Amino acid sequence: GLLFKWQWDSHWSAQTGLGVLNLTHAFEANNQLNVSNEQNVNLNRSSQEMNILLANQNSFEIIHRTRFVEIPLEFSRIWKTSQMTLTATAGLSGWILLENEIAVRGQNLNEQIIGNLEIQNKFTTSFNFRAGIEFKIWKEISGFIEPGLQLQILPVTNDRFSIYKHYLRQTVS
Repeated sequence: GLLFKWQWDSHWSAQTGLGVLNLTHAFEANNQLNVSNEQNVNLNRSSQEMNILLANQNSFEIIHRTRFVEIPLEFSRIWKTSQMTLTATAGLSGWILLENEIAVRGQNLNEQIIGNLEIQNKFTTSFNFRAGIEFKIWKEISGFIEPGLQLQILPVTNDRFSIYKHYLRQTVS
């Protein structure tokens, strides 16, 4: 991603930018007859097409891929000493959904995109906290450590994997 920083004095700065986050969740599912799609997945195939696709699969892998763009707005406080520089950063990020797809893959089945997860958040936010220390190692060589914490607010309260277990085994109309 890109990060733009504005430091208006020796102690304070603000930063914003753009970043991209790709997430993939996968799990194994067993094929069961007469289990229907429970309104969590928007399928791009009919029940008959899904039955044909998964007819010879005892089990298969369900893959959910998402891509978000992150737009952070953070503020930093800087403390300089003779030996090191300490920083504390806090702010918010907005996360906008760019991609949301569900695919299946089996032993005798190449990966097939079958739809998207309906309950996937289109927009969410996170609180960002980091603390950093920059120190001189030797002459002109310095090091920097900045561990962080990001707390994301998700409006969906269900456990993701229980949602996945419901949305596709084999759909029958």
